[in-house]
Amino acid sequence: MAQFGLCPGRRSIRSKDLVGASSLIGSIPKSVKLTSDHKDLVRLVRAKQIEADDNYGQPALERLAPLLLATHLLRHINAQSPFYPQAKALLPRLELQAKNFVQLNVASTLANLRQVPTLKLAIAQAKQIPRSHPRRLHAQTLLAQWVKEVQWMEDRPIFRQAQQLAKTGKIEQLRSAVALVQLIRPKRALYPEAQAEMWGWVAQIQVIEDTPILNDARAVAASGRLEQAIQVASRVRPGRALYGDAQYLIGGWIYEIQIVEDRPILNQAASLASQGYLTRAIDVASQIAPGRALYGEAQGSIGRWAAERAEIWRQREQDAIRSQPNVEEPPEPEPESLPEESNPDPAPSDAPFPPA
Repeated sequence: MAQFGLCPGRRSIRSKDLVGASSLIGSIPKSVKLTSDHKDLVRLVRAKQIEADDNYGQPALERLAPLLLATHLLRHINAQSPFYPQAKALLPRLELQAKNFVQLNVASTLANLRQVPTLKLAIAQAKQIPRSHPRRLHAQTLLAQWVKEVQWMEDRPIFRQAQQLAKTGKIEQLRSAVALVQLIRPKRALYPEAQAEMWGWVAQIQVIEDTPILNDARAVAASGRLEQAIQVASRVRPGRALYGDAQYLIGGWIYEIQIVEDRPILNQAASLASQGYLTRAIDVASQIAPGRALYGEAQGSIGRWAAERAEIWRQREQDAIRSQPNVEEPPEPEPESLPEESNPDPAPSDAPFPPA
């Protein structure tokens, strides 16, 4: 038996070399009678192999059987065995793993009943699984799923009742539906869906409340009181469902008011231009500020009149040149007695142009 001593096995176990320890055990011929210490080494190696098995994706019950076997093997290691201290340290870990697997299996069984009380019991069981457990991630996934199911079952009746109230389309029932659905708190499973529905109902309420305001504003505008109509429509505040409609109406009425205010200005400028007073026409039309309803039309007229004025100036300059008498050029002066530079012709005047 000397060639099959325990020292290599001890070294492999201490260094966590399970492959080496297992190979050592496998190398013992079947004809050799094992001592109790050899048997304890076999038990310890097998238990450590089970602990090291990372196939935690299999069903809990299938994983539980090897764990129970490992605890059984460790309990049969003699207290006088040189491997007893390691077995004593390993046994509680395996027992805790086995207990946690039982808890997770019980929790899954309870959750499968799909009732709020049993789901809550399943959640309580899953929460007891420590963070160090190998199936902790799987347990957390199940836990989150069960919590969502409980929230869905608790909040769905509230949500359905609110939906039934909102179906009537009446303002009081819509307000009740909004108040009811607000009982579903943030971070609950149905909260996003409930919020989407609620804002739809809020919009319906706002339409019911603000439609009479816009109708009144339209009636006032139809009577020609546009400024008063704008004041009425402005009662629809930003963020309300009909705010865009109100702003569209207000914009139209402002456009009409600006046309009424600025059309006389543009007519006056056109009248001046037709009489030949182009500069005065440009000055008058320039009173229409950017952003006003007739600003584009005013700028078009200004551009046209400015072009006409420039053409008149050009013709006047040509006429002035042609009307000057022909003067014989004086002889070229000597360099030392250059004549003084004469004043240039004055620029054309920007005075109004009377009709020809």
